[in-house]
Amino acid sequence: MKFEIISLATQIPQASGAGYGYKIRNEDRIAATYFGEGTASEGDFHAGLNFAATLGAQTLFMCRNNKYAISTSSGMFRPLLGSVLTTFFFR
Repeated sequence: MKFEIISLATQIPQASGAGYGYKIRNEDRIAATYFGEGTASEGDFHAGLNFAATLGAQTLFMCRNNKYAISTSSGMFRPLLGSVLTTFFFR
């Protein structure tokens, strides 16, 4: 199996598109993207995951807890209260 790696958070939708392209061409490969947990607060993250999930894209999403959210340490970053991410990140 071959794979492509896309590492910037703003390119999550591109990884989803690449994975979908592999699916419709019936290719034995995946697109992989790595990103920090701060990416979860960005619109590109949600758009890319929704696209991939809805269309069954051959895309691997790997979230790394690097304790930074958009250049701010997790100690200073305040997620929305009551969100799933708040519970997950601050356990």
